[in-house]
Parts: sequence; structure tokens; C-alpha cells
Amino acid sequence: MTRRVPELALVVGLVLSGSFVAAVVALEPGFLADPASLLVTVAIAVAVLYPFAGFAAVRMDDPTWLLPPDPLLALSLVAAAGVALLGAVGASASVALAVAVLVAGPPAAYNASHGGRLRSLRPARALGGGTVAGVAVFGLGAATGANPLVYGLVAAALLLLGGAYYTDRVPGRRAERRAGAVVSAGFAACAAEYALFAL
Repeated sequence: MTRRVPELALVVGLVLSGSFVAAVVALEPGFLADPASLLVTVAIAVAVLYPFAGFAAVRMDDPTWLLPPDPLLALSLVAAAGVALLGAVGASASVALAVAVLVAGPPAAYNASHGGRLRSLRPARALGGGTVAGVAVFGLGAATGANPLVYGLVAAALLLLGGAYYTDRVPGRRAERRAGAVVSAGFAACAAEYALFAL
């Protein structure tokens, strides 16, 4: 008799991601002293691990026993804060921000969809907070002359996550139109910021 064991996908992801990090440490022992190299290593390791973790979370009947939402979110936020700090000590600030969002984004979405603390966040606050954060991030990037593509992707992710959370928690066409209007206003504000600082 065969039995599905989707949690093995997480083990495979951890092995592959850990093997990559171990190989980097063995072949480039001085990479810890280079913030840019450390950022790239973290980004690749996370990009390898998260698809396997996502597969396990989707296929398991109850993934919360293996991936508890709140501790996982707390760990990812600490890691994202550490990655963001690399932007202040020699690495590209825009790349550091993008990698920080990559580190914290999927665990935040998982937390909101699997009964974590973010699930109790009021929909209107999530929509407004995502919009404000997206516009603020893009404005920071535009004001500092950083790569607009990276800041734009981060801002778009924040705007769309807020809108997706709102429409998931508040059903109906009216809620979809309201979220669409708020998110569209956020994109328009980002475009205005780009025109203000870049032209």
C-alpha cells in the first residue's frame, strides 16, 4: 500500500537549500564578509527552499503541525530584518529590500491563510496598510534614485497582497471593486512619485 508523504518535499527542499549554502561556505569561505555575496546566497537558498515548502503546505491535510504559522512568520521576519540591514552595510539597498520581501512574503501569506495571527487582521487595515506600504516603498526608492524596477516589484507585491487579502476576507463584487479602486490608486500614486523624482 502506498501513502502520500508530502512532508518529504520539505525535507528535499531543506537538503537542497542546505547543500547549496554548504557548498558556498566550502568554496567561498570569505563570502560572509561580502554583503552582496551573502544577499545572493540567501536569495538563491530561499528560492530553492520555498517551492518545496509550498508544495508540502498545499498537499498536506494539516500542514500547521509541521509548519506552525506564527513561529514561522516570526522567524522569517527576523531573517528579513537581517537581510534588509545588509543594505546599510555595503550591499545594494534595493536588492536587500527585494530579498527581504522574498524571505518574508511567502510565510506571511501562509500565516494569513492557515489560521495565524495575520488571519485576524481586519481586511480594511490590510488593504490600507498594503497600499500605504507599497506607495512608501516606491517613494523611498524613487527619492534615493535606486533601481525603479526592483522597488516597483516590491511595491506591486505589497499592493497586490493587500488587495488579495481583502477580497479573500470580504466576499462579493462590491468588495472586489473597492479593492481594485484602492490598489489602482496606489499604482497611480507610485507613477506620480516616479514622475516627480525621475523627471
